[in-house]
Amino acid sequence: MRRFAWRLKRYKKKIYHHHNFGDYLSLLIVRSLSESHVYLAHQHEKGKLLAIGSILWSLQDHDVIWGSGAHHPNQIPHRRDVRCLAVRGPLTLQELKLSGVVTSDCKPVFFDPAIITPLLFPSLKDKPTVQGRVSIIPHYSDIEAVKSWQRSSGTSLNIINPFIHPLKVAEQIAQSEKVISSSLHGLILSDSLGIPSVPLRISGNKEPTLKYEDYYQGSGRTTPRFSTDIGEALHRDPISFSYKEEHLVRCLASFPFAMKKRIGKSSLLIQPTSEASPSGQARPNSEIL
Repeated sequence: MRRFAWRLKRYKKKIYHHHNFGDYLSLLIVRSLSESHVYLAHQHEKGKLLAIGSILWSLQDHDVIWGSGAHHPNQIPHRRDVRCLAVRGPLTLQELKLSGVVTSDCKPVFFDPAIITPLLFPSLKDKPTVQGRVSIIPHYSDIEAVKSWQRSSGTSLNIINPFIHPLKVAEQIAQSEKVISSSLHGLILSDSLGIPSVPLRISGNKEPTLKYEDYYQGSGRTTPRFSTDIGEALHRDPISFSYKEEHLVRCLASFPFAMKKRIGKSSLLIQPTSEASPSGQARPNSEIL
């Protein structure tokens, strides 16, 4: 099992301090699920697993897609013999069909694997809420803008650094009453933990909107209005959302390789879907992420 990790040469040295938490969350989740050894692959390797992230531009022949998404329209290359079990949302599926990677009758599960984080790390749900805490999670390109706003406004916010360990990010989200986020995975983790959130798009941010629209549509919602000003987001009513357990179990069942018998602290009975059956694995003793 293989998965692209950008800036691979720098990954080991900077993974905990200078790598976007959403990127590392992919490795963390797959390692928590898989019975086999999981390691990182270069983007050009074939037969890898593509999990969390807008990384389908790195798709190669024989890859396995499990929850990935498109980043830009018309960016996914045409590849052969790709297994598509889950994608982030319907916009990604549309891009895969347009590129000829999947056929018109392909029906993957819609979800981002980050939503199962609380199932794998259930202690997150036990974190006490800090009264009055409002946390803001900037997209990495928005960090300086958020810090500048806090200095000029004199407003005290809990700014969550997107380059710290993903479980540290999740812990701070779990202890918040409200989250404001321009980071997609800040919004996704907030939903997974049942913490109300406000989507933010700071003026000048050039990050494509496709991935946000894809995620919200994939979870059965229309794309909400994004605040463009932190002050307005601070006083806006947040959006509450939570995932049903049966959906999370279906998401877990789509995992394409043999899973550990215990998920988190409890034993969950997960029946793999027929498409995700681990029989016939090409690499039974090691999986490449």
